[in-house]
Amino acid sequence: MINIISAFSEQGNKYNEDSFFYSDNFFVVIDGATGLNEKKLTSSKTDAAWLAQRLKKLLKKDLANLNCSVVDILKKEAQIIKSELDNMGYNMFTSSKFYPSACVSIVRINKNNLECYSLGDSPIFIIKRNNDLITLYDNSVELMDNRVLSQMINLHKKTGCSIYCARNNAVINDMLINNRSKMNQNNSYYIFEPTGIGIDHIKKTIVPLTDISAFALMTDGFYSVLSTYKIVQENRELMYKLIDGKALNLFYQLKELAYADTTFNKYPRLKMIDDATVIVAKNL
Repeated sequence: MINIISAFSEQGNKYNEDSFFYSDNFFVVIDGATGLNEKKLTSSKTDAAWLAQRLKKLLKKDLANLNCSVVDILKKEAQIIKSELDNMGYNMFTSSKFYPSACVSIVRINKNNLECYSLGDSPIFIIKRNNDLITLYDNSVELMDNRVLSQMINLHKKTGCSIYCARNNAVINDMLINNRSKMNQNNSYYIFEPTGIGIDHIKKTIVPLTDISAFALMTDGFYSVLSTYKIVQENRELMYKLIDGKALNLFYQLKELAYADTTFNKYPRLKMIDDATVIVAKNL
């Protein structure tokens, strides 16, 4: 029996572009991202928020079909979403980089197994009953962002401006646009977007359900409790705190540290605070 310890999505951006849901048999976290299109074409607050909610609705229906692989489900849903976005005006664009995209993490109980899938930088952590830790996480975006942050720190040291001000530098903006343009290309990062190109690169593991003690899915916004703010020092420590019911407390600590550092000088980052979403579950 799976018991939910924590499940929430806390807004960090102007509009929350994350979504999540769970049932007895599947657990999903989605982190939407705006494309390079500067004009909003959907009816939602942002096109990234639209994608996160639309994909959530489709997955809620389709994941129940245990005879269909998660990869095939995502490919089918990408086709549906692309058709809908194209009808809203996205067919004017010749490149997938203009479409909204999303990191997707999925855990599904199928017969006696736990199927785990992660596309993008929203990690999944699994603690086995023998205390082994399994990690599904693509750090490609983190590495690309770290190169941008290094340049921001250099500008801070060279000019005396805050790291927050350096974020608005034209060189930094060009670096971020260039990174986004590398989406779903070789030697870059893979993510869900309506062309479906990146789906075959999804990270996957299958573990016998009887071997599982606990698992957690989260967006990179929540994972920043470790990656940015170092509230915890490593993944195992993070999982133990989550299993102990400390997820919301960790987020509140993250939020306090972020808003106390308005210059970004103490905790170099690309935005004040990101949306933070997490599901934590224990196998009883």
